[in-house]
Amino acid sequence: MAAFDNLEEAEKYARQQYSDNVSVLLGNGEGNFEQALSFGAGSNPRWLAVGDFNGDRVPDLAVANYRSNNVSVLINNTCR
Repeated sequence: MAAFDNLEEAEKYARQQYSDNVSVLLGNGEGNFEQALSFGAGSNPRWLAVGDFNGDRVPDLAVANYRSNNVSVLINNTCR
């Protein structure tokens, strides 16, 4: 879990192994989540990591893709 919208609300992220997407669920501040936002990753996303990969102090998402044997880095631009 991480705060992707920079509001310190808990967010969840999930891989969608058979759709080649990952989803981010933003917290609404009332203990619930908004509708999932889906983003294209690579072929058969398997593992996820959250980190500030571009140094802007906003959490980004890295996705290791099993079938395409690569890593997708999804830069968070929700707070700009």
